[in-house]
Amino acid sequence: MLGVCPHCQHASEPGFPFCPYCGRARPSVQASEDPLIGRTLCGGYVLLEPIGTGGMGRVYRAEQRALGRSVAVKVIHPHLVHDALAASRFVNEAHAASRLNHPNVVSVIDFGRTDDGLPFIVMEYLRGPTLAKVVEKEGLLSMARVVDIMRQTLEALTEAHEIGMVHRDLKPANIALEPTRTGSDFVKVLDFGLAQITAGSSEDSACKRREVVGTPAYMSPEQAAGATLDHRSDLFSAGVILYELTTGLRLSRAETALAAVVERMIASTPSQDDIGRGRPVPEPFVPVVLKAIATDPAARYASAVEFRQALEDADRRVVGQCVRPTIPIPPSSVPCPSCGAPVPPKDRFCGACGTRVTPTAPAPIGFSTVEQTTAAPVSGVRRGRHTTRLQLRASSNTSDLQKLHELRLRAEPRLHAVRVVGEHGVGKTTLLREFLLSARSTGDACAQAGPDPWQARPPCWALRKLLASLAGLHDDDLPGITSRTSSASVSRGLEIVFGGAAPRDLGISPSEARTALRDALRWGLQRAAAGSLTGRVVVGIDDIDRIDGPSRNALLDLIADPPQTCALVVATKSLQAQVDWPASTGEQLIAGWDRKTVERVLSGFGGDIALPNEGAAGVLFTPLYVEHLIRFHFEGGENPPVETSDLIARRMERLPVDARKALHAMTVLGDRVRLEDVHALLAVPAGQDKGLSALAQAGMVDRDGNELRWTHPLLIDVASSVTPIAARRELRAKAGVLLAARNAPLEVLAVQAREAEQWFEALFLIEQAAERATSLGDSTGKTAWLQMGYETAQRGIAAGGIDDPEQAMVSFGRKLGDALLDDGRLAEADMVLREVLAFIEPSSVGRVQILRGLARVQHAGARSGSGDAEVVVGHAGSRVSASVRNRSAGNAG
Repeated sequence: MLGVCPHCQHASEPGFPFCPYCGRARPSVQASEDPLIGRTLCGGYVLLEPIGTGGMGRVYRAEQRALGRSVAVKVIHPHLVHDALAASRFVNEAHAASRLNHPNVVSVIDFGRTDDGLPFIVMEYLRGPTLAKVVEKEGLLSMARVVDIMRQTLEALTEAHEIGMVHRDLKPANIALEPTRTGSDFVKVLDFGLAQITAGSSEDSACKRREVVGTPAYMSPEQAAGATLDHRSDLFSAGVILYELTTGLRLSRAETALAAVVERMIASTPSQDDIGRGRPVPEPFVPVVLKAIATDPAARYASAVEFRQALEDADRRVVGQCVRPTIPIPPSSVPCPSCGAPVPPKDRFCGACGTRVTPTAPAPIGFSTVEQTTAAPVSGVRRGRHTTRLQLRASSNTSDLQKLHELRLRAEPRLHAVRVVGEHGVGKTTLLREFLLSARSTGDACAQAGPDPWQARPPCWALRKLLASLAGLHDDDLPGITSRTSSASVSRGLEIVFGGAAPRDLGISPSEARTALRDALRWGLQRAAAGSLTGRVVVGIDDIDRIDGPSRNALLDLIADPPQTCALVVATKSLQAQVDWPASTGEQLIAGWDRKTVERVLSGFGGDIALPNEGAAGVLFTPLYVEHLIRFHFEGGENPPVETSDLIARRMERLPVDARKALHAMTVLGDRVRLEDVHALLAVPAGQDKGLSALAQAGMVDRDGNELRWTHPLLIDVASSVTPIAARRELRAKAGVLLAARNAPLEVLAVQAREAEQWFEALFLIEQAAERATSLGDSTGKTAWLQMGYETAQRGIAAGGIDDPEQAMVSFGRKLGDALLDDGRLAEADMVLREVLAFIEPSSVGRVQILRGLARVQHAGARSGSGDAEVVVGHAGSRVSASVRNRSAGNAG
C-alpha cells in the first residue's frame, strides 16, 4: 500500500522516514526512532540528524569529530544491502565521485561500512537547495542566472568527461545551488551512483547487461534504447535542463516512466516552433538549445567545452559581455612607488617605508596578489614579514604576555612550566612567538620546537631542534661533545638524538633510553643557562600534543623532576588534546572574542560583513575565524557556518581547479613544502603555478624562499579532509617516492604508503615504527602505531590487497592487544582480540596466540574487578570483524 507525503502529496512506498521526492520527514517517523542517530562511524563521523533520503540511501548531517566540521553521510538502505545491483551502484557512486576533483562536483571525503556492514559515503555538507526545488519555489529563472548555472554544470561535466566518465543521471534534482553573497549561485553536481567509466570499466555491471538506468524525462534516446553511451548522452541531458529552464516547459509529456522511455526512443528533435510555445527565448539561445537536444548524437555538441562556449557566445551577443564568474577575484594591492611593497587600495601610506601612495577606489581589504602568473607566489603585507595573514590579534594578547613575563621573572632558580590552552586559531602560536622574541631581547636564552612538518611524529624530532638551539649542537660536534660530558646517560641521549643510534646498539633498555633523553635535555638547559646574559632559559613548545612521543616524554619527565635552573617551559595545546601533565604545571587559558568585539573589528572592513545567526549569544570567535569570515565575505560567500573548520572547508571547496590541485599536493607533502616538490606532483613547469598563486591570494599559503608554508596548521587538516579519495591516493604514492629519495624518516614513509593503499609496504614500515617507539620507552607511540597497523590491515583486507589476511590480523591484533593491556585499557584489548578471533578460522595456528591474549586480559580484569564489561565489548567487536571477513570473502570472490 502506497503512502502519501503530507508536504508534496507524492505517493511512495511506506516504511521510509523521508519522502523520496521532497526529502522532508514524515510526521509518523521521528528522528529518535532512527537507530543510526548518535552512532559514531569508522573514521570518527558522528551522525547527528537525517536531512533527506533517496532511492538508494538516507543522508545524515554528521560531525567529523577530529575537526569539529559538518559533513554529509549517505548510508545505504538496510533492505538494499543484500541487493547486489543496488549495492554495486552505491559503491560505484563513491568510486566515481572520488575520482573527480572540481569545485562544481560534490567532494567524496571517505567511504566505509558501519558495524552492521552497511556501506556509507562521506561527502561535503551542502546547505543550498537543488535546482529542482529552486525552480519549484521561484518559477522561471532569469536568463543570466540560467546561463551561470548551466556554465558551471558544463564545467563539472568537462571534468568528468576528461577522465572518461559519463554521469547518466543528470537532472535538476542532482544539481545543488549554494547561494553566494553576490546573489549568484555556486553549482554542485551530485549523485554519481549511475556513472559509467567508458574506457575499460569493470565497475558498472548494469552497463554490461545493457540495462536502462536513469531518469526517463532526462534520458538521451540512445540511453532509453539501452545502447552504448558516451559523453554526448550527458550533453543531451544538460540540453533538456537548458530547454526547461529557458522555456518553462517540460520536454517530455509522458505521464509514466515507461511512456517517457518509449517517447524518447521515437521522438524527433524539437523545432524552433516547439521552443516558441513557452517563455520567449532570446534568439541567440534558440540554436544552442536545439543543437543540445538533437536526437542524433552526431548532431549535438562534440564536448561540454564546445557546449559551454556556444552558450557563452549567445549570452555575449545578448548582453554584450561575458558572464561574471561565480567567485569574484578580490581587488589587487597597489605597489608602493618607492619600495614596491603591496599596499591595500584603501591605504594612503606604505606600511613598509611610509611613502604616500596615490589614492585609489576604496576596497574593504587588500589581499596579497601575484600579478604575473608565470612567477611563483610572493606574499607580504609589510616588508620583511612574508605572510598573507591578516594577523588579527586576540583582545587578551597584552595581558597574556604580561602573565608569561611574570612567570619568567620569578627569582627562585628552578624550572617552572605553564601550558597555554585555547581553541584552534585563538592565537596561541602568535603569543608564544612574541613572548620568545621579547625574552630573547632581554638576554634570556630561548629555544623553540614544534611538530614535524609531515605530522608523522618521527622520534626525537622536536628534541633535536631544542638541543640544537639550547647547546648549539650539530651532528659534526657530536664526537667532541660526548667525549667531554661526564655523564654516560647524557652521552647516550645525544647519540640517540643526533647520531641516530638505536638503544639496543648502545646496550640499554627502553626505560634507560627514556632516562637518557631526559638527561640530555637537562644538560642542554644547564648549558644554555650558563651561556645566557641573565642566567635564564625559556623553552617554547608549540602544539605539544602533536610532537613526537620521545620528545614529549623527555620534556614531561624533566618537568616532573625539575633541575635547579632558572628556566620556564611554555607549551601550547588545543582544548581537545589530552596530555598527561605533571601536577606542578600551571595553565593559562586564552579565550576568543565576544560578538560585540568581532562586530567592531568587522566594521573596519566595510561594515556589511555579517556573523552567523546560529549559536548562543555567548559564543566566542577566534581571530582565525574572523580572518576567514572576512575573506569568505569578499569572495561572495553567504550564510557562513559558525565553526572555523566548516568555514575554511567552504572556502577550499570553492577554489578554482588549479588552486584545488595545488592545495591537495601541498596536503600530502606536509606543513612546510619545497616548491619543486609541488611542481613535481602537479607535473607543471617551474613558474607556471597559477594554483599556488591563487592559494597565496586566498591567504592559505606563504612563501619563504624556496619553501611554502601553510598560514595555519588547521588548514592542512581541513584540506586533507576535503581531498577526494582517489586524488589523495595518487598524490600520496608520488609523494612517497619524492620523500624516500630525500631519506625521510621511516614514519613519514609509513604514513604515505598507508594513504597510498600500498598495503604490504605500509604494514612493514608501521611495524618498524612501532618497534622504534618501543625501544625508546614511548608506550603511547607504540600503541598508536600498532593501532594504525591493525586498522591498515583491516582496510587492506576489505580492499582485497593483502595476500595473507589471517597472518596480518593475527600479527597486529595480538601486538595491539598486548600494548593495550600494558596501558591498562582492558576493554579495548578485549575487543581487538575478540575481533581477530572472530575473523580467523577455527583451525588457524594463530588462534592459540589470540586465546592466550584473551586469557591474560581476563586475568587482569579479574584482578581489577572490571571483567564483567569485557564480554559485551567483545561481542560488539565480533560483529565488526565478521563484517570485515565477509567483505574480504566478497572481494576474493
